[in-house]
Amino acid sequence: MKDPEAGWIELRGITPRTIIFGLISMVLAVTLIEYTWFASPYPEKGAWPFMIVWRGPPMAAEEGFITRNFYFTIILCMLYPIILNLFLPKKLKLNGWELAFVAAMMTPVIGVAGFSDGGFIAVRTITMLRAGLAAAVTRDYVMRYASPLFGPKNIDLLNPIITGGSTVPWSEWLLPLTWWLLFYVSFFSILLFIGVVLRRLWVDIESLPFPLVAPVSIIIHQASADKPSNIPSIFKSPYFWAGFIIAFVLFFLQGARLLFPGFPVFAPGIDLTPLAITTGVYLFAVNPLAIGLGVFLPSPVLLTASITYILLFMILPSILWVPIGWLAPLPPGRNCWWTWNRFIGKFEFTEGTPLRGGYMSFAWGLIIGLALYPLVTNWQYFKRIFQGLLWKRVEGEEREPLPYRIAWLGIIISVLIYLATLALVNIPVHYGLLQLIVVIPFWVGLMRYTAEAGFGVNVLGGWSEWSSIPYQFLLPWTGMDKVADVAAPWMATTFMHTNTCWGGGGNMYTNAFSLDGYKLASLHGASNKGMFIVQYIAVILSLIVGIPLMLWLYYTFGATPSRTGVMNELAWYFSYRPVVEGVLHNPVWTPNANMIANTIFGFIFPFILYYLKRYVGGVFNYASAAGILIALNAPNVWLSFLIVIIAKFALNRIGGTPLENKILIPFGMGIFLAGCLWAPLNLGLNWLFAMMGWYG
Repeated sequence: MKDPEAGWIELRGITPRTIIFGLISMVLAVTLIEYTWFASPYPEKGAWPFMIVWRGPPMAAEEGFITRNFYFTIILCMLYPIILNLFLPKKLKLNGWELAFVAAMMTPVIGVAGFSDGGFIAVRTITMLRAGLAAAVTRDYVMRYASPLFGPKNIDLLNPIITGGSTVPWSEWLLPLTWWLLFYVSFFSILLFIGVVLRRLWVDIESLPFPLVAPVSIIIHQASADKPSNIPSIFKSPYFWAGFIIAFVLFFLQGARLLFPGFPVFAPGIDLTPLAITTGVYLFAVNPLAIGLGVFLPSPVLLTASITYILLFMILPSILWVPIGWLAPLPPGRNCWWTWNRFIGKFEFTEGTPLRGGYMSFAWGLIIGLALYPLVTNWQYFKRIFQGLLWKRVEGEEREPLPYRIAWLGIIISVLIYLATLALVNIPVHYGLLQLIVVIPFWVGLMRYTAEAGFGVNVLGGWSEWSSIPYQFLLPWTGMDKVADVAAPWMATTFMHTNTCWGGGGNMYTNAFSLDGYKLASLHGASNKGMFIVQYIAVILSLIVGIPLMLWLYYTFGATPSRTGVMNELAWYFSYRPVVEGVLHNPVWTPNANMIANTIFGFIFPFILYYLKRYVGGVFNYASAAGILIALNAPNVWLSFLIVIIAKFALNRIGGTPLENKILIPFGMGIFLAGCLWAPLNLGLNWLFAMMGWYG
């Protein structure tokens, strides 16, 4: 039943029980994650409820190297309802295509549930609104320039956000909540319609691997009512149980410190950076989550990530960048996190360096190049697709989620609504357009990164530094630093900044997993039209549930610094001052010609690599632009990936691909399902220990 050119023909659509099961699963996940964020008694910052927390050296409390696995948790959320299906009576069990719909409905969960995190623009905006009103130095700025659509400009109504123990004044929040809902729906809609345009190219023609889909698809085959008879049970494999037991024991050893504060720190690996005689990040860390994900990553991605990290962070700093003066020498004693982020990541403390912005500026260009190079390499595809803009029917679109002309119309309408939401909060339309021109290619690049390498490794590795575009440096070029009411809030300049910044973009970006849903549809014979419908329903309903729930939780439990990230009134003051006074002191925000050239080089790199693979081949076939992005962002994964590469090579030499699949796939699945069990168990144990007074 498979068309070799177009993938699965649309066989099966949505069933009522699919919608019911999916919506219940999604609403429960959003509610539990947000509620446990506030109500669970975790004793230390960084130990986030319902998340897998993995720490690597230098252990301790450095948040930058704590695995705050939003992306891994997406996989968990997709897996939970599928695993539940295993235990349902036979008459109630869902079929494979139905489970594909349910799994796809879970993809917006983390992006929405994470509204409780200070990295999200809604939380940043609301808490900064309160902080600005609380300080005399910023009160006039807030009253004059902040839109009432961000939230009520009344300190008495906002103070309970900090103190808790209050009820939400819903009548005062009705209009702001409506605005936030419209803002998020319009932005997510842009991504969903872009996903429709890209689906056939990425899923059917290029057959991108979508590594994060692999473990979900495997469990669907195991749990579905229509399980193919020729697929053996993964639960009978000793390699599955080996991966499960090893990972579960490792998770327990790290989690035990949360239950028993005196328990020794367990962080396998060693950080030799403090002993280095010059600058470099000599971190040797083993991360079971990275090993589990690495099993499903293509070998070129694994190999490129490992080699690139060793070259850029261990070798070149000592033998090239420091000797030629492009990077300041670093005396012994600094740990790997500080070194990686400050010296290597940005090169920002090296006066006059041609590499201002460090590797980060190269990564900005690379991610946008990753998004746009298919426009050249697959120009005939896009030539046909663009016919939809002329309201023409495109051949083959009957198998797509929507006719292309409808998809383009959806993009245009969503953009107009999005710009209208910005105009309502006094952000000029041309600044909103500038933001979309830069941000949309960046987000499409992240979508491509997910499809090729699994974006989860971004947070597995530690920090999302390169996925933060500092739009502040655009402000002087646009004149936004000259007029107070335009240069104002972070929340205004950002919808140019925070949408792609750490939490604001990285976690909102999770909705871009719509392409993963289409990959599941192709693997399990589900309707592409049905997949678009269930994902759109999931986005809207999760927002309707998640945004008011976040507000209720703040008023009920109060906001601690670890929940907001921006409680200092100086944050508002800083964002409202002319940008040239507050931001431009940092070289990373003020690009020079070399930094721009480095960004341009990153942009053209995917084009160069594509043609080297096509016309030269050889060693270039083992290179991956997505693998380079992993290396630039993931200090914690290179060694784990190298272990997986060695295992794949050895097993292939012994018994070929069948032996590799027989051992590594079940082993990786064991790690994933150990995480599925440990996340809620860890949360429950913490809650129990707190209730019984057993801590410490």
